[in-house]
Amino acid sequence: MGLAGNMKLSTFVVGMGTVGVVGGIAGFFLWPERPSPEEERAAKEAELAELATLESAEPLITPPVIDRAKTKGPPPDEPTMDDALFRFVGTDLGTDKKKDVLSGAPYKINVYQDAGELTANRAKIDLDRDELWDMKVSLGDTITRKVSTNDDEAYDIEETWDGQDWVIDTEPLVLELPADGSAPPEFKWVGMDLGTVKIKDAAWEGTGKANVYQDPSFPTANRVKIDLDRDDKWDIEVMYGPPATRAWSTRDDGEYDVEQTWRGGIWFMGTAPADLSGVDTRWPPEFGWKGRDLGTSKVKDASWAGTGKLNVYQDDGEATANRAKIDLDRDDKWDIKITYGDPNTRLLSSADDENYDVEQIWSGTAWE
Repeated sequence: MGLAGNMKLSTFVVGMGTVGVVGGIAGFFLWPERPSPEEERAAKEAELAELATLESAEPLITPPVIDRAKTKGPPPDEPTMDDALFRFVGTDLGTDKKKDVLSGAPYKINVYQDAGELTANRAKIDLDRDELWDMKVSLGDTITRKVSTNDDEAYDIEETWDGQDWVIDTEPLVLELPADGSAPPEFKWVGMDLGTVKIKDAAWEGTGKANVYQDPSFPTANRVKIDLDRDDKWDIEVMYGPPATRAWSTRDDGEYDVEQTWRGGIWFMGTAPADLSGVDTRWPPEFGWKGRDLGTSKVKDASWAGTGKLNVYQDDGEATANRAKIDLDRDDKWDIKITYGDPNTRLLSSADDENYDVEQIWSGTAWE
């Protein structure tokens, strides 16, 4: 038994040796060839050179330096806030709003892409998360911001980003309006010294309740807020500027999801173009619901920046609102029927009797 056991053991050892030799030969031919030390050194040097090139490249946008003397709230990590804001310039959000884009930061940033805008066009910043917006930023070709130094949403400083720093605007705070008196009724108080910081439910020619404000350091009225249906939710806020801007809540929830700029006698969606002889991007207020998923088949008496009652519809099979009806004088007779499409069309009842005798097409600049 001892001899047999020894023979089995020796046979096993010889067999394992053979396997080891065969495995070694196979590994030699199948294992990938390791780079030489010179090749490894050259690859590492190329990687370091690429990193150095990226670090030395000029940034697409120079981040701003925020003057804390002009703002309230704890000083956040400024580069992080600046990077978070400016990285949305020229970016298609794919939605109308991104809320709290840096949820773990001590400040809150909401970024918006209003209807008709191809990329993000504005943002709001709450420096201390007290539910009051300290800054409103316009992300157009020219980047501007309005700052509330008293942390009360009264924006008493307007600044422009010059590529290196925020510069306080030095334009006179009096807006130039058409001499023929054709300006919208919300401009009634432009250039007027109210003699107080606020007039509540001021008399005006528009619809709903209007509060007019003359914030500290302003020699005349500088803004107005409008509640179209007197439901204690502000539908529109107009800043006299210049430039004058108008933000409104199409959902009647106090959240402003559309912003417009006044220039040349026209409310433009987003930022007004520098050259008015170019493409006209103005949108009439009845287009405020165009392209929006209502989540229902009908919104009755929808909030809008126009006059009268507006019903908006999203018919079966439609992904967004596809038509609207307007009762200009709220007499329960529809004066205008609008179809959102390509092109947009509308029918008018000139006799206010729901017999539609005028048909028009939106040319891109006017109803014709």
